[in-house]
Amino acid sequence: MPYIVIIIILVLLFICVLFHVQVMSQRTSDVPTTCTLKLEQLVILYMNALVTSTHVEDKRSKIPSSSALLVNVSVGTIDENIRHLRPDVIKTDTEGFDSAVLEGGKKTLCTKHTEQTVPVVLFEKHKLNLWSESEKRLHGIVTWLDTCGYNCYVVGPRLETAKISQGCWHDVWEALTWSNFICAHRVSAERLVSEYDGWAVMDKP
Repeated sequence: MPYIVIIIILVLLFICVLFHVQVMSQRTSDVPTTCTLKLEQLVILYMNALVTSTHVEDKRSKIPSSSALLVNVSVGTIDENIRHLRPDVIKTDTEGFDSAVLEGGKKTLCTKHTEQTVPVVLFEKHKLNLWSESEKRLHGIVTWLDTCGYNCYVVGPRLETAKISQGCWHDVWEALTWSNFICAHRVSAERLVSEYDGWAVMDKP
């Protein structure tokens, strides 16, 4: 098992060097703040990073709550963290807090300067945390990304896509549990938008 972990880490490092990927350790949300976490939660997130698991609660039950320590961590935003960078892709996978993370990047994602736009945004949705608090949260995210110049698509289990912006929205998308979405900018990722529009298996469910 340790050898597999080492191999995975080496492969990830190779990809980061080859494609100039920059991994940031900053905690990210919609507004800059400070929050208090239990040490057990930090351990779980670290374990998830190794095993690419999305089931946080499955790991948490194995750590005695009595051993948890409280730690304060600073929380930044996409706008703060990448203000000196020009990323080609932003991907979030924050166990139900993706909507808040994206909202903390509105200035970056909605820039009027085409040469500074982020071409591709990927995020995840399921029924955990913030996604469970509002029946219209996904629609809100898709709507403002649309106004910022992005076409958004839901990615199916066989990598098929369905367009959910530009007049293709349907409330059934809010009922999706675990799902992945890709949003491509209509100017800085024009070719990708054209490809995805061509691949889309359906416009409405």
